[in-house]
Amino acid sequence: MSIIDGMMNSEGQMIGALQVSEKLLEQFFGTAEFTPKQKEIIDLVREGIPLGSIMGITQQHRDAMFTFAVQAIQAGDRQKARDILLQNYLFDPLEENRSVYAIANTYQLDGVFDAAAKLYLNFLAMDATNPDGYLRLGECFMAAQEYDNAQQSFESAARFAERGLGSKGAAEHAAKMLAVLAERRAEASN
Repeated sequence: MSIIDGMMNSEGQMIGALQVSEKLLEQFFGTAEFTPKQKEIIDLVREGIPLGSIMGITQQHRDAMFTFAVQAIQAGDRQKARDILLQNYLFDPLEENRSVYAIANTYQLDGVFDAAAKLYLNFLAMDATNPDGYLRLGECFMAAQEYDNAQQSFESAARFAERGLGSKGAAEHAAKMLAVLAERRAEASN
């Protein structure tokens, strides 16, 4: 059993989920009554225009919201931060991967490692060469004592950090975490 159990792990599962959600959305949109403005917004979203753009939310607005959420995290109000970050993400899901990472971080800080790990995987799906995502994912696996998964994550972080990707110090942190992991494995085997 893993902290990432329950995630879709095959194309078939993804297609099935999309088919079910498509039917539910068709049913909802077929029976719901919308104002002309709501219909206009729905049509724009269907065309692929992000909700934030429709509402006039600029990159500067999203940056300010992100900064405010980070301040809430620093003040210890992680639920408030999650609320702000989720709203920020919904304004432009393809551009707000940093919000996914920050939401995952709040769950990791709260010790909810399964939620954090799943969100870090979503973050990595959008930025697969980011060593910071692998580091945080590895930390979640290590906290859950899933040492094989942790090792794979830390090794991936080290490989990408060696290419100069990620934050400064990512390579050193990956090496440190691999050493800590080796100690934990040695303790567990004794």
